[in-house]
Amino acid sequence: MSMKKSSFTSFTQTMDNSELKSSLNNCKPNKLYTSVIDLRMDCAYRVYKFDRLIDLYGVYTVVILEGLFGDDFYLTVPLARRFNTVLTDKIIQYYNMGLYGTLHMVRRSPPLGSLITPLEFV
Repeated sequence: MSMKKSSFTSFTQTMDNSELKSSLNNCKPNKLYTSVIDLRMDCAYRVYKFDRLIDLYGVYTVVILEGLFGDDFYLTVPLARRFNTVLTDKIIQYYNMGLYGTLHMVRRSPPLGSLITPLEFV
């Protein structure tokens, strides 16, 4: 089925793009994860639970935090790969069962000249 250039031009001129504009302007982000950078500096977030996820790039650990005033109720934050070796499945299971008590995660300010944001668990 071929379409002549003149009929295609008239078709595109008659299309109303107001629906497309309103859809694009009302687009809300479908944010599944919160970056460490988005956390407030020097504020203690209570660790609700740890979880291990598998995606296309491999296995990684996420921490689910209770949000502070003005945040979402729960924040899912992916941790750096270095936490995979420390947080074994057994430790994650025991923490989620409540055997280790309560932890808080704090984002500290990076040292002068560094781009790495240190995390502290207290």
